[in-house]
Amino acid sequence: MDCLPVVTYGLPHRFSVMRWSRMRQMSVYMDKDSKAHYENHGLGDAVIQAVFFGICVLTDLSSLLTRGSGNQEQERQLKKLISLRDWMLAVLAFPVGFFVVAVFWIIYAYDREMIYPKLLDNFIPGWLNHGMHTMVLPFILIEMRTSHHAYPSRSSGLAATCIFSVAYILWVYWLHHVTGMWVYPFLEHIGPGARIIFFGSAAILTNFLYLLGDALNSYMWDTQRSEYYLGEHKTRKVAMRYVQ
Repeated sequence: MDCLPVVTYGLPHRFSVMRWSRMRQMSVYMDKDSKAHYENHGLGDAVIQAVFFGICVLTDLSSLLTRGSGNQEQERQLKKLISLRDWMLAVLAFPVGFFVVAVFWIIYAYDREMIYPKLLDNFIPGWLNHGMHTMVLPFILIEMRTSHHAYPSRSSGLAATCIFSVAYILWVYWLHHVTGMWVYPFLEHIGPGARIIFFGSAAILTNFLYLLGDALNSYMWDTQRSEYYLGEHKTRKVAMRYVQ
């Protein structure tokens, strides 16, 4: 069905918007420390995912509405929208989503108080925690598998990822300067040198995840093309035998 892609992207978009809204509502009832950790901890990724899947929905709706219309201006606008969707997946949605899921659960398994203090359980239901730190990755992988994405050039993609990483690190330091608290509790227990190492490693990991996403996208779709052409070639050989 033509509406299937819209439904597929609509579900994670609706979920992303719902968890973002729920996070904002629940933060009202928290004390100052809990609110600082909570709002800045998963809110950024929630916004990124909500905007990204919203663009996915808009892209598919536009594609359905412009199909067969022959309007060149609408087709140009659709191509721009598709380019924006692909850029967001490559630079933000996949690297940030993968980073959030992997780093959060690794630190959580080691010592949850370092990343997600137990006091937050009084405000955040389990489903919302998994919405922030688990479901992000499956939704992204499904999106990558169901739609082909044209990644930007390696240099421009890595440059954009680096800029985002540096901007996020500066934002974390700015929040600490303004509020006197670190977004992530474990930063309070390590020295300045260790923080520099952590943030440097995080930036390198984010760039590696960009490359991983590029390779994964190529593997998914190049393999599919190869299988298609191989199947087509076998069909032609069988047809030629019957002709002979």
